[in-house]
Amino acid sequence: TTIFNLSVTSAGINYDRLGLLFFGDLEIWRTTTAMPVRTGIFWNFQKDMTIWDTLLRSEQKVIMELDNLDDSVFTGAYNVTITALYYNDHVAITPADKIYPISSQSSSKNQSSVLSLPDQNATASYTFPKNMERAVVSILASGNGAEEFWYKHVPTEYINTFSNAIRPYSPFREVQLLIDVQLAGVSWPFPIIFTGGISPGLWVPIVGIDTYEVPSFEIDVTPFLPELCDGDPHTFGLKVVGYDSKTTFGTTAENWYVTASIFVWLDKRSDQTWGSVSHTLI
Repeated sequence: TTIFNLSVTSAGINYDRLGLLFFGDLEIWRTTTAMPVRTGIFWNFQKDMTIWDTLLRSEQKVIMELDNLDDSVFTGAYNVTITALYYNDHVAITPADKIYPISSQSSSKNQSSVLSLPDQNATASYTFPKNMERAVVSILASGNGAEEFWYKHVPTEYINTFSNAIRPYSPFREVQLLIDVQLAGVSWPFPIIFTGGISPGLWVPIVGIDTYEVPSFEIDVTPFLPELCDGDPHTFGLKVVGYDSKTTFGTTAENWYVTASIFVWLDKRSDQTWGSVSHTLI
């Protein structure tokens, strides 16, 4: 078992910030910060990272993005320490044999590989091993900027009914996974109230649900293995859609930050996975 321990201190004034931790092009942790105060704050959080065992056993480029304002008004800098704790607890695990990123793959530029929707193209193409026995896509998606409070938005046709603080595309959001442009799975994000959001009673004296560990959504794509194991390249894509009364499922405002990881387990006793896939629209 591997546990990452995140410890942060800050003193001064600032807003909450989004933190993105990458191993190479794979995002392994998304978090946010507490709200700094002049007298100083400290927080600590632990996350089980055992699912990344395959990465943890090899050399990795570690990239953490924590964008921040630093001027005469916003003086709260964040001092971040991450410690890896390893436990020999003899628990039998079967970590994925391979992990593939769906990201901007910018680690070669020493940048985080997060993608911003709807502006960017969140796709990746891979030729997978022919002997896969299981595959799961783990998606990280959070609304930020104009989409931080997406759950308070209204259908687009009613946008002029309210003040400028109300935004379009309804309070519904769906994260979609596409394989070769075909819908392969969906998930519906849970509202996260970051520090500074709506009311101090929701993030003081403790932060809200999922604030320090933005949750991932897992979609099992094992039923698609007969197609994915054919030796040809296949494209995985991510979309975030809202409900627009004029277009049913439409776009969203900026910014939905997304990445995903394709976890693959191999059948060591076989060279080829066979089968058939039947697609039915309901």
